[in-house]
Amino acid sequence: MLVDAAEYTIVPLNAVLAFGLAWPLASHLADALGGAGTRRRTYLPLIVVYVIESFAFNARSILSAGDGSRFGVPDFLPWPLNTILGFCVSVVLVAVIGKVVITTGIVQWMTEVRRSVRKEEPR
Repeated sequence: MLVDAAEYTIVPLNAVLAFGLAWPLASHLADALGGAGTRRRTYLPLIVVYVIESFAFNARSILSAGDGSRFGVPDFLPWPLNTILGFCVSVVLVAVIGKVVITTGIVQWMTEVRRSVRKEEPR
């Protein structure tokens, strides 16, 4: 019970630390680098680096098949896909590829319709 509470506390704690500590560090980097908008350009990469490092410490849970099945990932999937990280990445990739295919199809259809309308117009 205590371990579960600690695991659920780590995620919000890391989020608070990432957003809270990145702003002062970005301010110091902006002062050192100079230039307008430097603080905003350095703020997001600092958060990303911190979050990636915090996930690296918890990688055993997002890369294990046992935790994937407890999370609800089907057991019949092969190893990279039956982990939490692999399943989430595969779902996102399928959605992105589907979106690209649908958008490309719509653009192609609109281009063909426009060409046929231009051919029919008298000049």
